[in-house]
Parts: sequence; structure tokens; C-alpha cells
Amino acid sequence: MGGTDQTFNLLMGRELQKQHGQTPQVVITMPLLVGLDGVKKMSKSAHNYIGVTEPANEMYGKLLSISDDLMWNYFELLSFRPMSEIEQFKADIAAGRNPKEVKVLLAKEIVTRFHDEAAADAAEQQFDNRFKHQPCRTIWKPLPCRTAWRLQTC
Repeated sequence: MGGTDQTFNLLMGRELQKQHGQTPQVVITMPLLVGLDGVKKMSKSAHNYIGVTEPANEMYGKLLSISDDLMWNYFELLSFRPMSEIEQFKADIAAGRNPKEVKVLLAKEIVTRFHDEAAADAAEQQFDNRFKHQPCRTIWKPLPCRTAWRLQTC
């Protein structure tokens, strides 16, 4: 079993098995899981991954950080929910439901799988306490006009 990027290697393994008098292995491939960056395949070396041994709150936060479009890929490849339910989520969002509500369901499902339900609930509470219930802060300061002019003419 491997990702679709490993199809050639898996098929070559079957040929080598035949040459050595072994029964060829069954080849099963899965679509690649796109990483948190939404571009490259999920990979530790690309620093765009969710580790299965990470603390629940880190997993939860990373899952909520994915784009709304990428969420569907994660639902289809990682969730045990039936496709009919996922399609209903898509319809709900198209009708105006906040995508974050659905993303929370995904995050809680995945965190529960690798930890437990209590850890998933605690991770949700921590996330909400940190981000949802905090007043907005200004994290940038406007540049004076003369500084902006210098940046444009350099």
C-alpha cells in the first residue's frame, strides 16, 4: 500500500517477486494527502504535516488552520463519515453555513481517533479560549507616508 506517487515502485516490486518465484503482492494506492500548506503532499520534511503523536491541542489547531477548500480533501481521505454526509456539509456551506463549524467536526473526529473524546473536547475549549474569546489586537502599525514613499522608490 502506498500513495499514488509510489505506483511505479509498487509495480516494480511485483515484477521482482515474480522473478524470484514469489506470488506478486497486491498493489493498493491512495490519493496523496495534501499538507497544511495546501500545495505539497503532507510531509514532515516539508513542515506541513500533522503528527499522529502530537498533543491533541496541536492537532486540533493545525486541522482548523487548513483552508476551507482543503477541508474536503481531508474529509474524503481521513474521515469515517459517509460521503453522503460530506456532500450534505458541502450543500450546507453553499447555503450559508459557516465552514468553521464543519471544520470543527473534522478536527474533533481526527483528534478523537488519535487521543480520545475528552482530549478533543479539551482541545476545542483551549482553541476557543485562545482565539474565539480574545479581543482583536493590532499586529501591525501603519507606515508614515514618507517611509512608504521611500519603499516604493528604492
